[in-house]
Amino acid sequence: MNQVRLIFDRKRQSFLKSRAISLHQDKKSYFLHEEIESILLERLAYTRYKFPKVLLTAPVSQHFIKNLLSQGHGKSCFVELYPGIISPFQQKKGTCPVIGDEENLPFLEKSFNLVISFLGLHQLNDVMGTLTRSHSLLDREGLYLSAFFGGETLLELRESLLSAEIEMTNGASPRVHPMITPEDAMMLFNNAGFKWPVIDHEKINIIYPSLSSLLKEIKSIGESISLIERTRKPLSRLILKRAETIYQGTFGTAEGKLKATVDVIFLTGWT
Repeated sequence: MNQVRLIFDRKRQSFLKSRAISLHQDKKSYFLHEEIESILLERLAYTRYKFPKVLLTAPVSQHFIKNLLSQGHGKSCFVELYPGIISPFQQKKGTCPVIGDEENLPFLEKSFNLVISFLGLHQLNDVMGTLTRSHSLLDREGLYLSAFFGGETLLELRESLLSAEIEMTNGASPRVHPMITPEDAMMLFNNAGFKWPVIDHEKINIIYPSLSSLLKEIKSIGESISLIERTRKPLSRLILKRAETIYQGTFGTAEGKLKATVDVIFLTGWT
């Protein structure tokens, strides 16, 4: 058995997600999640199948769950590493919340007909193991559907911060997560045993008025850096100011705003 390389600090991820919930006063920060949910629902509707037993490996909105039910699918269980997210769902129809970890799903084999992984794979240490276990949880003719952030997500931010830090300190530390490429995702998906695998990705461009507003948005959805080998030293104001200048000069709009790319990879496969 190959030893899994630990890249992400799962305890820090739990803290970041819980903090995001405590900071979350409205739904404006979650427009991106809602957009991705809509795409997943559209793709699910194309299958024309009705799945009686559904597993969500992370909580989604009540709108998503209502649409699952309206499409004729059964009650959904969802697994969440972050206890703070569970409470809004506990009293809702159509859900079965379970505290757990997508990397160690606490269910018997062939327990579900549909597994949906929502914005989780890009932050896992054992992606291969998670896909393999997800496959084992599916009954015959079961469907796995996943959406996660891919390789070109926040490329503008990554390059701008890297350039500014190298220029001003003669060195740099990772400030944005490494992401899975579509090629790597397809290889892992095939090795997990899924049939008729389909992979594609959609790029969503978002405009921000400033670097601080972009960084605030990342924090508000719990996607701040959670690498084990991350620097604990925050970027200075001078470096951030220089990074914003580089960002505007290289990736800015004509109005002086900042364009941020979100690269969403979608995986679909059957058992």
